[in-house]
Amino acid sequence: YDQYMFHLVRRDGFKYICMSDRNAKRRITFAFLAEIVQGFTERFGDHMVRSGVPVTPTWFTVSHSKLC
Repeated sequence: YDQYMFHLVRRDGFKYICMSDRNAKRRITFAFLAEIVQGFTERFGDHMVRSGVPVTPTWFTVSHSKLC
């Protein structure tokens, strides 16, 4: 795993994690995470936070190429 970096954002009780190549620019990885957070929030709002139901976001995909 030495060639990878893990980036973490915590918002409203959820943790969003992105794994990238070590040489990837931080602004790209955090822009990707911001897109994930925004999409999740738009789709579910605070309903998921109140429900306490575990989430596996297989429904949600954002390609890295959309951000570059």
